[in-house]
Amino acid sequence: MISLQAIFAVVTSLAISSLGFARPGQIAAQTTTRAPEPPTIVYVVRHAEKSDADPADRDPALSPAGLARSEALETALQEATLAAAFATEYKRTQLTVEPAARSHHIPVTIADARNPAGLAARIIQGFRGKAVLVAGHSNTVPAVLQALGVSDAPKLAESDYDDLFILTLAGDAPPSMLHLHYGAPNTSPASQVQLAEQAANTLDAFHDAAAKADEDRYFSCFAPNGLFLGTDATERWTLDQFRAFAMPYFQGESAWVYTPVGRKVNVSDDLKYAWFDEQLKNDKYGLCRGSGVLQRIDGAWRILQYHLTIPIPNDIASDIVKRIAAHQPDGK
Repeated sequence: MISLQAIFAVVTSLAISSLGFARPGQIAAQTTTRAPEPPTIVYVVRHAEKSDADPADRDPALSPAGLARSEALETALQEATLAAAFATEYKRTQLTVEPAARSHHIPVTIADARNPAGLAARIIQGFRGKAVLVAGHSNTVPAVLQALGVSDAPKLAESDYDDLFILTLAGDAPPSMLHLHYGAPNTSPASQVQLAEQAANTLDAFHDAAAKADEDRYFSCFAPNGLFLGTDATERWTLDQFRAFAMPYFQGESAWVYTPVGRKVNVSDDLKYAWFDEQLKNDKYGLCRGSGVLQRIDGAWRILQYHLTIPIPNDIASDIVKRIAAHQPDGK
């Protein structure tokens, strides 16, 4: 846990230095000069640990560890006199700042995660000389810091949750920044084995959602630019095309049922991608195969490409090829 006294003592010292105030024991050079405005203080954090109870949930709440961290943030900033608390449109950022906002009797204001420059302008223009709290994501916190004038903003890893950046904005001077930590220390990054298990959980949720005709949950398993390749050679669908095709199937109690009976998942060395192949059983088509690629997007696995095939035994492959050729209009 960071020392509150240390935070505010250092921030105050930096503010005094940047504004030209005389420290205790010093004599002000020009006692008749009007005192400049107080600095703007911006506290920037990444959202706390999110829940992984539902791998297909695109907007998860906080995990128990994340809720504890949000309370730790409130404790760390109880002397900050916050004037505003900004979060993105996602629940995990809102829940991270909510305890601090509540204790300072201020609302949580939503700021578009895709517009860090707009947020920086709101802070500089609307909260000059005040203290503001901002919660973002691992890929937006550096952008927010840069938008506020930090030239060498640090990058955050997926496992980084305990960082607290304190920016002091004073006049036209470059911002000063303290990089501190709060709450419980970060846990070790997930291993490839653990991430492979999480990717498998996403695939399980994908098949379970189809079996239960849960359309929203099924398509939330895909990345926004996901592709689905079906068993027919013509079936190469973008997400919107696949959703349009599948819509009638999701009107009943079950869209379709493909039950996994075997699976292999490999994770890339940079922990950003996973590729898989799995055996599936279907009442109509028998033993099928699914294969494809997943991508980690904001800590959750999403399907970039899924390819459904029906394996053909080599001994009958030539006969099947002839039947396919006969089935096609041009006989080829």
